[in-house]
This record gives sequence, C-alpha cells and structure tokens, in this order.
Amino acid sequence: LDRKLRPQIDRLLGLAAAAEGGDLGGEQVFRPDPGSLVAEEEEGAARPGPGAAPGGVYRPPKLAAAMMDEDGTPEARRRRKAERDAERRLARAERSALVRELQNEFGE
Repeated sequence: LDRKLRPQIDRLLGLAAAAEGGDLGGEQVFRPDPGSLVAEEEEGAARPGPGAAPGGVYRPPKLAAAMMDEDGTPEARRRRKAERDAERRLARAERSALVRELQNEFGE
C-alpha cells in the first residue's frame, strides 16, 4: 500500500513545500480563470481552423477510403477463419515438445 501511494504523497508534499515557499502564488493557482473561458472575437469574424466549416461547425477531416475484402460472403469468412485456425494449429504443433522430439527421432 505504501509503494502505491508513495508517488502521490511525494507530489502532494512537493506542492505543499512550493506553496509555503511562495513559488505557486498560494491559492491563485487552483482557482479558475474566467478570462480564459471567454471567446475572443474582437477582429470581426473568427478565423476558421483546418476543421472548421463556413457555418462554424466542426467537420472532421475526410480520411482515405479503406480497401475491404472483395468477398464478404459468409462462406468466404468461414473459409478464411478455417485457414487462420489451421495456421494456428500448425504453429502450435511446431512449438510442441512432442513434435520436436518426434522430428529429432525420425528426422525432418
């Protein structure tokens, strides 16, 4: 328990020591700054950013289309799954101690 809480305790002790030294400015650091919440539109219209639409609504950038499998039928999916399962079984057999022992005994 002590090891889990040690970083948090050290951080809090560091903050307390800095607050006593006057480095943080007391409670001013932890208060909200209402001035940062006000939108700045003094220059007329705000400049649109890279994702801004003319109406001011954010539009995410369009991404390149992803290539999908040409055959999305259930049979094709079952066939691909069977192929993956066969590859997994083969890889598992190659890692097996019994198979390695048989290969050593009878040759490859």
